[in-house]
Amino acid sequence: MTATTAPPPVRALGALLAVAGPAAIGASLGLRADVPTLLSNAAWMPLIVLGVMALMLPGLYIASAFADIAPPARDVARGALRALEALGLCALGLAPALAFLVSTSTSAVTNLVLGHVVLALAAMLGLTAFYRSLFADRPAVRAVPLFGFWALLTVAIGWRFFLLAIAGV
Repeated sequence: MTATTAPPPVRALGALLAVAGPAAIGASLGLRADVPTLLSNAAWMPLIVLGVMALMLPGLYIASAFADIAPPARDVARGALRALEALGLCALGLAPALAFLVSTSTSAVTNLVLGHVVLALAAMLGLTAFYRSLFADRPAVRAVPLFGFWALLTVAIGWRFFLLAIAGV
């Protein structure tokens, strides 16, 4: 008789961080506006992050399968959760500083630039965690260009949604 191990449960803290971090950034960016805008920003940011990840994740898996470097689908799902957890943790860590800077700034452009910087840092940390969880043991000559191209597309799409939803551009 062989012992089977149950798959690890979905990490509730990781899921909470994936939502709370972007929500805190969205709320911080809406501090100078009215309450409905603040709540709208807080709701849109996690939707953008999770939506773009859900939209782009199958493409990464298919491309990595074509490049013969695809990890098992279970590892991709775990890596995505780790990436969202890292992004959320970074965003939660930077949200108080962003809230302070937004609330003391008088320029809407400065606030938008600060939001871009915080989101870029959080995205870079999340993408680094995702790459390491998926492709650390794969040939870098195939993994780095593939993941780099995918990451650029993902960030570009997320940035466009950010501009539409938060900045109104």
